[in-house]
Amino acid sequence: MHHAPIPCTTRPPSRPRAAVPLLLGGWLLAFGLSSTIATWILFTGTTETLPKPLAAALPVTVVTAFAVAAAQLAAAVALLRLSPAELGLARPRPLPGGWPGAAALGYAAAWTGFQFLGLFPSPDGAYGAPQSSGWELVWNLNAALVEETVLFALPLAVMARRGLTWPVQLAVLVVLRLPHHMYYGLGATVTVAVWMAGWLYVYRRTGAIWPLMLAHLAYNSAHAAYLPPAAGALLGLTTLAFAAVTALRWARPKS
Repeated sequence: MHHAPIPCTTRPPSRPRAAVPLLLGGWLLAFGLSSTIATWILFTGTTETLPKPLAAALPVTVVTAFAVAAAQLAAAVALLRLSPAELGLARPRPLPGGWPGAAALGYAAAWTGFQFLGLFPSPDGAYGAPQSSGWELVWNLNAALVEETVLFALPLAVMARRGLTWPVQLAVLVVLRLPHHMYYGLGATVTVAVWMAGWLYVYRRTGAIWPLMLAHLAYNSAHAAYLPPAAGALLGLTTLAFAAVTALRWARPKS
């Protein structure tokens, strides 16, 4: 990956020892319960034996995770002295296709990763399926906003500040995102690795998290009940076509 690095200042964090507790604390609060449930499904293959208190608490953590992500960003600025640009909150760099093209490439990376699930056996248990379209939209907004803050932008900002190489960054991103996707089965390991490799590439090119948040919401929405099946299919096909065009434009040598 020989492209522009993630924005990073040379000023060290004011409280560098707070970085790891901040990252792990946010992960536990936002995704600790969902990871526990996903692991339960992985080993039992069902949600029928899931303790009721765990199932009942999951919707609460989905909602409170928005506050967790916001608090993490505030703490990252106050304690670690990370700038908005380091956290991916700046305007995306100008690239062919603009931020919609970057979002389309992020969508394509996620789509490609999930194609590998069919190569592996997966549990039969449903994972806390939302009972209404409105609630499903809340879940998908959580995935787009909270996951990309807690599991992607903030860890990358800390790792970039520490000068870690992109292979190390990728490994950490996979480890952070994998546990609460284990309800898909062991194939999630390959899925998440491919998915995160594509997203790390897009993020390092754009320097912004917004396109990947949009990509996550679009991907989940294409498979959601609040969109008619035809609309979801059209969204997916159109986005993948745009991603192919954008990829060709990004790969074109500069004149």
